[in-house]
Amino acid sequence: MRTEDLIAVMSASARPVDTGWLARATWGAALAALLLAAALLKMTLGIRPDIAVAMWTVPVVAKVLFGASIAGIALVLFQRSLRPGARPRHLLPIIAVPMAMVAFWALATLAQAPVEQWGTLTFGRNWRACLIAVPAYALAPLVILTLLARQGAPVDG
Repeated sequence: MRTEDLIAVMSASARPVDTGWLARATWGAALAALLLAAALLKMTLGIRPDIAVAMWTVPVVAKVLFGASIAGIALVLFQRSLRPGARPRHLLPIIAVPMAMVAFWALATLAQAPVEQWGTLTFGRNWRACLIAVPAYALAPLVILTLLARQGAPVDG
């Protein structure tokens, strides 16, 4: 078979490649993981009785914005890591921005508080529960995104 004939046979069934499926799947998987983690949180620890008031306080809003910014940056880096030839490393230092903002806010809060309150401000009242719960709830997104990565990762021949 001649090269031209082989090319003609191979291109006869050519169809456009959907390059956006991975981005859509990543954001969908992230949403599913968030909903699963929220359901696990509700089933295990429950919802705060004062959530309607507490969710608008500065500490809670800051925690949500911090988590959302880290998750958003991580998802973009995750998507890029699944594409052959993409170099996500140059975006990695962007994660330092929300981390630095939180560190600055924490130090400013500690500087204004009496020394006796530093332990409570640093660890909070529920640090033991969080020490177990936060990594446990992170398992849902880890599993979902790992399964997605197996579908989107490039493979050799």
